[in-house]
Amino acid sequence: MRGSDLGGGRGRTRGRRWSRRGVAMAGSGGKARRSTARRFDKRRVDRVRFGAGMVTRATFEPGWRWSDCVKPIVGGDCCRRRHFGYCVSGRLRVRLRNGEELEIGPGDVVRIPPGHDGWVVGDEPYVAVDFTARPKSRRR
Repeated sequence: MRGSDLGGGRGRTRGRRWSRRGVAMAGSGGKARRSTARRFDKRRVDRVRFGAGMVTRATFEPGWRWSDCVKPIVGGDCCRRRHFGYCVSGRLRVRLRNGEELEIGPGDVVRIPPGHDGWVVGDEPYVAVDFTARPKSRRR
């Protein structure tokens, strides 16, 4: 497993089996909320919320690019979200506002700061798991 970081630091994580049922999570104070699935232009996003966080499995099809497929929906010049995740399969190229680039591939653990564009490289879908803490204002 390789660690990649745009912005400093390294990480390591273990994969878990995805399920539509609630999953007991250590330290979550109970079961995770039921997962949700969304389909958008060239991507599918499955989410499970638990405690103060969320785990997302994203599948981006060949030809997906944030600036082409997401920007028209959310606006802005780049993705404003922070990502900490693990690449299951496929390849994704990421470019920060400052021009720094990174290519993510299977087995990579990556942390990406807000302010980036990303696109699928090659003919294979990019599949990744992303771990996110919800902002304090949105926690229950």
